[in-house]
Amino acid sequence: MSILYRLGTRDSALAMVQARRVKTLLEKICYDDKIRFEIVPLKTIGDVQTQVPLWQIPGEGFFTKELDTALTEKSVDFVVHSYKDLGFTRPSNFCLAAVSRREYPYDILLLRTESAQALLKGQWQNKEFIIGTSSPRRTLVDSPFLEKYFSLKNPAIKVTTKNLRGNVPSRLRKLLSGDYDATIMALAGLERLALNDQEALPSLEALTYLVLPLSECPPAPAQGALAIECRSEEKDKNSDLFKLLTQLNDRLARFEIGKEKEIFHAYGGGCHLPLGVYAKSFDDFYLINSRGVVDGKTVLQRDIFPTYQVIEKRDPSPLFVGLPQEKGKHLLSQYQTRAIVLDRLLEKRPIVDAKVTSIGNKIFYITSSYCLLALEQSNFYNGDEIWSAGVKTMFSLFKRGYWVHGSASLMGESELVELSSSMFLSLFKGKHLPCYFFSHSKAQTSLGKIVPCYEHKIVPTTLIDHDLSNVKIFYWTSFTQYKIYKEHFPEIIDNPESFHACGLGKTFKRMREAGVMVTPFFSIEDFLERFQLS
Repeated sequence: MSILYRLGTRDSALAMVQARRVKTLLEKICYDDKIRFEIVPLKTIGDVQTQVPLWQIPGEGFFTKELDTALTEKSVDFVVHSYKDLGFTRPSNFCLAAVSRREYPYDILLLRTESAQALLKGQWQNKEFIIGTSSPRRTLVDSPFLEKYFSLKNPAIKVTTKNLRGNVPSRLRKLLSGDYDATIMALAGLERLALNDQEALPSLEALTYLVLPLSECPPAPAQGALAIECRSEEKDKNSDLFKLLTQLNDRLARFEIGKEKEIFHAYGGGCHLPLGVYAKSFDDFYLINSRGVVDGKTVLQRDIFPTYQVIEKRDPSPLFVGLPQEKGKHLLSQYQTRAIVLDRLLEKRPIVDAKVTSIGNKIFYITSSYCLLALEQSNFYNGDEIWSAGVKTMFSLFKRGYWVHGSASLMGESELVELSSSMFLSLFKGKHLPCYFFSHSKAQTSLGKIVPCYEHKIVPTTLIDHDLSNVKIFYWTSFTQYKIYKEHFPEIIDNPESFHACGLGKTFKRMREAGVMVTPFFSIEDFLERFQLS
C-alpha cells in the first residue's frame, strides 16, 4: 500500500520553488518507492493583502496562519516555511523537524544601471532616492547606510522608502518600469528562483546590484533558511515521516539561527521589529552582529564568543596596532588613555605596473586602499564587477567613481567564495568570470590571479629604535606582517604572556593554521575599545 505525505506551502512563486526543492530532496533520500509526496499550495493573508505594508495588517502570522491551520486540522502532514517568517514562539502541537542549510543571508539592492551611473557621477542632488520595500528593518537599517554611502558623491541626497509588496517578479517589474529607484530583497529568495524557476524572473539586462555588507546591514533572523514543521505527535512516536524530515536538518544553521532568534526575542521580537541579527560560526568561535532601532533607540551589538585568552583591561602596557604611521596616527589622539604603538617597521610601496591579461567581463577584488593607485593607473577596467575587502575600501572606491557590487566586510575571502557561486548574480555578467585579486606582492588566494599592487619593505633604521619591549598586546593586520615581526623580534612575539589579535578573515585563518593562539575581533576599533582604560 502506498503512503502519501502532503506538504503544505504558500502558493507564491518563491514558496512553490522552495516546496519543490524540499520534495525533491525527500524523494532522493527516501528509498521506498511506495512513499509519495504531494505539494498542497495555500493562500495566506500576507499573499492576498499586498496593497498595504505588513506592519499595518493587524495581528501576526501573515504568511503562516493558514499553514498552521492546515497542519492542525491534518489536511497536510508537514509544512515548509521561509524560516524568517516564523515567530519565536510556535504552537505546542508543532515540532521543528528540520532547518535547511542556510544560503546567502544577504540583503541585495537592485537598481537600474542608469541610476547607478547617475549616483557615481554625483547627479542625484537635492532629490529623493526612493527604495521600494515594506520592511521596517530595511527602512531603518539598510536605508541610512545607503544614504551615508551615496552621499559621498551626492551630498544632498535623501534616501527614502515607499511601500512595495507582492511576489518577487512583480516587484522587479515595478522597479524596471520606474515606479521606484531601487528595491531591496533577500538574495536567498532570488537565488532559489534563479536556480529553479528562472523563467519567472523578468530580464535583468537593465539592472545592476549591490550586495549589502553583513557588517553594516545584518539580515532578519533566519534569513536564507527554510523551516520544516510537522505535528509534535510525529516526533513523539518517532514516525517514519519525522525520521525522513530530520535528515534534512542542518545542525550548524539551526544553532546559528537559534542564537539570532534568542536575541531578537530578547528585544521584544515582534514581526515588525526593525532589528537585524546575524550569527555566524567560524573555527571554534561564533559572532553576533545586531543593528536596528528598538523603542526609538539605536541598537548596535557586536560580540564574539567565547574569548579564550583574557587580558586584564587595566594592564597599562602599550598596545601594538599594525597600521602604518599615516593610516594610524589618528588613533594616537582618539585613544589617549593608553599608549599605542604603530607599525614603523614596514613600508607599503606601490607597484604601478599591475597587469590583467583577460579580455571580456572580469571580477576585481580590491583588498585595500593601497590598491587604488594600481586600479586607477591601469587601463584594463571596463565596467567590470568590483568587490571590496571591507567597507572603508568600498567607500573609497565609490568616491573615486567605481560601482562596487559588494563587500566581504565580515568574514573576508570566505564570503566571496560563497558569493562567487551564486546563480542569480551570474545572470548579470555571466558564469565563471576570471577573478583578479588586487593585493600585496606575497598575497595568496584560491579565487583567481593575484595582481600585486604594493610590497612590504623593511625600514632599516626602525630595527634599531622600534621599541616593543613593553608591548604584550598585538593587533595584526596581515599574516605577512606577523611573520616579519616574528623574524625580527622573536623574543617579544613568542613571549607566552603576549596576546595576539586580528580581524575575522584570512589573517585569522592563516594565523590559526600556523598554530598561533589568536583572538578575533570585528575591527581595530572594537579591539581598541576593549583594551582602553575606562
